Amino acid sequence: MEHDPRILLFAGDHHPTRFGVSRWSARVWRRSIGVPLKDRVIAVPGNHDFDQASGLEGWSQAFGNMWPRDAHREGGASWFLATMWDVRVIGLDTGQFANGVSDEQLDWLEGLSPSRIKPPVIALAHSPLAPVSVHIGRALDHDTDRRDRLVAALDYLGVRLYLCGHEHLYAHRVIPTPSGEPIHQLTLGGGGASSYQVMTPDVVHSVSSPHIALVDPVRDGVVVSVLDPKGDEIDVVRVNWPASAPATADTEQASAEQAAARAERRRRNRPESPY
Repeated sequence: MEHDPRILLFAGDHHPTRFGVSRWSARVWRRSIGVPLKDRVIAVPGNHDFDQASGLEGWSQAFGNMWPRDAHREGGASWFLATMWDVRVIGLDTGQFANGVSDEQLDWLEGLSPSRIKPPVIALAHSPLAPVSVHIGRALDHDTDRRDRLVAALDYLGVRLYLCGHEHLYAHRVIPTPSGEPIHQLTLGGGGASSYQVMTPDVVHSVSSPHIALVDPVRDGVVVSVLDPKGDEIDVVRVNWPASAPATADTEQASAEQAAARAERRRRNRPESPY
């Protein structure tokens, strides 16, 4: 693998042997990337992660110890704001039936100040804001008022990219917002079941086949490369945020030195993986 991913973003529906963050995927990650998967996963729960008796207890046990060491976390048990040096991720719990976020999450989101969340800001959730296939009317669009409240909160915080799963296909759809700056929704349900077919015309691009996506922070935005299992590009999406203040040679040098120091700390403190 030519790329060097730092963190795995996982949009829910974990199974310890069939799909998700399994021992097999951990071995593949280490063979491809060269480092253990442990301490490199930012995950949100999907509807299949909910157990009828224990709720998200099993999911919490699976992912609680895999949080990246260089990512500051705040929020709830299954939803959060993750702050890293080059990107911010807002993680959402879309519920046992993948059809809504709780009042507690919405209140928390609306209480966050955009002044302390530097772009780029990405939202990660299991269920799409606007599904494109068999879940139309049964995902977050099940309650459009609540969905629109969520969109408004994400828009206020500067979210311009929403990564989700639930529907088993790749689809790029543009979500309108109160500010007029759209949110790009990328449905990345490339595994776990047979691929779905698109059932709505208002998509930018879609592919009904297995895939992964690489999210690369760049100056003033991110580039998402969607790849097939052979590593060939299916789609490339660039999402831009408002331009930041121009960097000087001094600030660029300081950023490079800080990144190198963080990498060295991670190297020294990284535990051995059992995989």
